[in-house]
Amino acid sequence: MSQDRPTGAPGTPQTWSKLGRTATFGAAMALAGVVAVFAYLSSRELVNSVASVDRTLSVMRALDRFTSVVRNAEIGHRGYVLTGDPDYRIRYEAALPEIGPAVDDLLDLTKRKPAQLQLAHELGATSRRWIDAAGEVVATERRPVSAGAGVGELDYSRRVMEEVRALVGALRAQEDKLYAERRAEARRQAATSGSLVLAAVTVSLAAILGAFLMLRREALRREAAQEALAQANSGLEAEVARRTAELEAEAEKHLASAETLQAIIEESPAAIIALDPARRVTVWNGAAERAFGWTAIGVVGEPLPLARSAADDPVRVLLDRLTQGERVRNLPLSVPRHDGSMAEVMASGAALLGREGEMWAFVLLLEDLSQRRVLEQQLAQANRLEAVGQLTGGMAHDFNNLLSIVIGNLDLLLERIESNPDAASLAGEAQEAALRGAELVRQLLAFARRQTLLPTVVNLNQRLPTLVSMLRRTLGETVTVVSDPAAMLHDVRVDRTMLENAIVNLALNARDAMPSGGRLTIETDEAHLDEEYAAQYADLRPGRYVMLAVTDTGTGMPPEIIERAFEPFFTTKEEGRGTGLGLSMVYGFVKQSGGHLRIYSEMGRGTTVKLYLPRVAAQEHEPEAGEVSVPFRGNGERILVVEDQPSVRAVAVRQLENLGYAIVEAGDVGEALALLERETVDLVFTDIVMPGGLTGFDLAAEIEARWPETGIVFTSGYTARGARSDRNGDDRPLLSKPYRRSDLAAAIHRALRGDEGNDRNR
Repeated sequence: MSQDRPTGAPGTPQTWSKLGRTATFGAAMALAGVVAVFAYLSSRELVNSVASVDRTLSVMRALDRFTSVVRNAEIGHRGYVLTGDPDYRIRYEAALPEIGPAVDDLLDLTKRKPAQLQLAHELGATSRRWIDAAGEVVATERRPVSAGAGVGELDYSRRVMEEVRALVGALRAQEDKLYAERRAEARRQAATSGSLVLAAVTVSLAAILGAFLMLRREALRREAAQEALAQANSGLEAEVARRTAELEAEAEKHLASAETLQAIIEESPAAIIALDPARRVTVWNGAAERAFGWTAIGVVGEPLPLARSAADDPVRVLLDRLTQGERVRNLPLSVPRHDGSMAEVMASGAALLGREGEMWAFVLLLEDLSQRRVLEQQLAQANRLEAVGQLTGGMAHDFNNLLSIVIGNLDLLLERIESNPDAASLAGEAQEAALRGAELVRQLLAFARRQTLLPTVVNLNQRLPTLVSMLRRTLGETVTVVSDPAAMLHDVRVDRTMLENAIVNLALNARDAMPSGGRLTIETDEAHLDEEYAAQYADLRPGRYVMLAVTDTGTGMPPEIIERAFEPFFTTKEEGRGTGLGLSMVYGFVKQSGGHLRIYSEMGRGTTVKLYLPRVAAQEHEPEAGEVSVPFRGNGERILVVEDQPSVRAVAVRQLENLGYAIVEAGDVGEALALLERETVDLVFTDIVMPGGLTGFDLAAEIEARWPETGIVFTSGYTARGARSDRNGDDRPLLSKPYRRSDLAAAIHRALRGDEGNDRNR
């Protein structure tokens, strides 16, 4: 009988089973251990891959943060430059401090990746360049955008931001590539770990599977977050693009409005001045330059030159009232000009407030009353002459009817009393008196512009020899009559007889002003009366004229006589000499012919009477062009302008400054010489007739003796020959007033260049 083996003894099935189980378990454990080791190693690689993915996502988040911050700063900067809205500036300044940390994060996250690190460094440098440029623009606090201002700065900012976007795009592209590669690696590692876990024991499988599922969920979560972030970025880019387009459209509208406003301000006949809260000038239009003498270049950014230091200065008081929120309308003020004289103005003003009620600017509108008064005086004189003309015209018409009856009846009476010498003599004297009365009536009709004219085409140069010959016989040997015709002269359409009568009347007046004899000069020239000159006379149209000037070397006339010279029956001659209708007839004839006339005279220096008659164009459709372009411009040469009339000097100064010259001013010869002692100038532009006894010729003589290198150009209301009547040897350039800017530019250019010869003008 066999004996059973003890349970668990060696060699028993149970033992083998146990050993097998143990071996199997051991093998399984060993296998599980091996799998676990491989799984651990695979998990480490998977974790590393996931960490790499996480780092890539961190770089992308840092890029998104940097992009968002920079876009906020750009929107705030662009909006502030375009609109001056302080909310945009707040947005810009809030975003600005975040740009640096965002760049530092990118540098830290990419420090182990050379290519990305290089891009991050370039991104930081470009960002700093944009910050510097934007900071300079914002620091000017210019708001809102004025005509032409801010557009170049926005263009530069946009180009820099495009460089930033390009660098961000390049860096994002590299990170997207790394992200795709690392995601693929993570997936491969996950698949390997899954296979090893499936081959391991249940616990290891469950643990590894659980870890895998956990990592998988994390990867999916991260992937979903990345996709959501990408969608958010896409939406943000679309919103930024839409808002940028809106801002650009608004900028175009603001720019167009600014250009329109700038044109209105510059063309305004009244002086418009704007000040910032610190009372520094920000706007100074052309009318302000003309009224007060300072140029915009010289005053913008500086304290208001019209305000003086005294506490009771009326301009300071006005600004104080505006600061308190008061609106001022039509306040009469006396303010200083650049030349030291005072200007009477009518002032209106207001303070401009921001959204929060803060003071943003002052705006002043100053109307120069002196110019208005000059125009009012001219209009009053024109109205007075017109009223007198209507009255005399009506009277002359009635007198003509009466004289027609008287003369006709006397003619009949003379026929009937031929046999009675005494009666015929009396009737003849009466008829002679009636005929003289008829001549007076004809002169009155000429002044009233009611005479019958028979205009024909006349060339004044062709008529001059006959007129000069006639005047030499009429005026006598004590008066020397000379002519100075222009080289080329257009025709005029006038009544030839009335024109010759007008010249004879002027010549007779000139002879009476030269009781001891003298010289009478008749000149012709082309003339252009521009808009600026024509605006001073209510009935004058700008355009091209033919000028005829009659100049004497007589006693001259004071201003109060010049003002009344054209009035009928006004005369300075003693009783019994003259009717006072000579100049009145000339005035009426020229006005009826569509022309213009001016008197230039100084006591003791003679008189020039200029007649401007509309010219007949050489061709039927000859264009009436405005002022020709100015080919001659300065390069900063210093010019001394010497003129005793402030308004005339201001016009000359403004024209020369616009031509590129640096200007100093003087009101008379003494002031000019004192200035030349202190300063060096390249040229002196001087009027000839000056107060104080010294003339422009005296100034020229001093300059020639003491500063021979200094050029000289004369100007005068007289014609060239009339102005030089006592200086026949002086042939330096002379501009006859009124002159055009192109004529001034050419004369100054020739004098600075050293050209010889006389410069003829109207």
